[in-house]
Amino acid sequence: MKFQKGETEIYEKGVNLISIIELQKVQIPLSVQTFTKIDDNKPLKTRTRAGGWSYVNTLPNWVNESKESIFADDFNKSINSEIAESFKDSNETRENRLKTASKIPEIIQIIQRGFRRNSDVIITVLKRANGVCEKCNQNAPFKRAKDNSPYLEVHHKIMLSEDGEDTVDNAIAVCPNCHKELHYGVRKNEI
Repeated sequence: MKFQKGETEIYEKGVNLISIIELQKVQIPLSVQTFTKIDDNKPLKTRTRAGGWSYVNTLPNWVNESKESIFADDFNKSINSEIAESFKDSNETRENRLKTASKIPEIIQIIQRGFRRNSDVIITVLKRANGVCEKCNQNAPFKRAKDNSPYLEVHHKIMLSEDGEDTVDNAIAVCPNCHKELHYGVRKNEI
């Protein structure tokens, strides 16, 4: 029978004991990747089978400091609304608010829905583009530090959030500037 690191006692077969130190209830759900292992300081991985153990570091400070959770879409609507209201105010009104505003922002957890993308679609689209933005036809603005490849982003013509398909035909490789324009710029049919 094997001992866990630092253990000296043997427990009866069939008993699975977990040591819990400084148990705390958190206000927000946490992914297992939030925890980092003590032995290699890497995030825990999602478990695919039973068994094994990990000693983890204490929770990051933001876990206990966060008093609010908000969905990303609601957060973006809220902050954009606040920005629009602030834009309407006079410079004097904004400056007066800034005098008493906290310099340290409140910590919140933003919950976001994501899509598990097909890596073959991403690579095929990037290879098709061959380092040239498929919107503005300019070379990629810089090279990735990790592998010196041209930096382009894969954009879905019909966004995944709008039920677009994760396919090569529905995707283009674009520079970061064009990508932002595609998401936030004025579209021709909206002018």
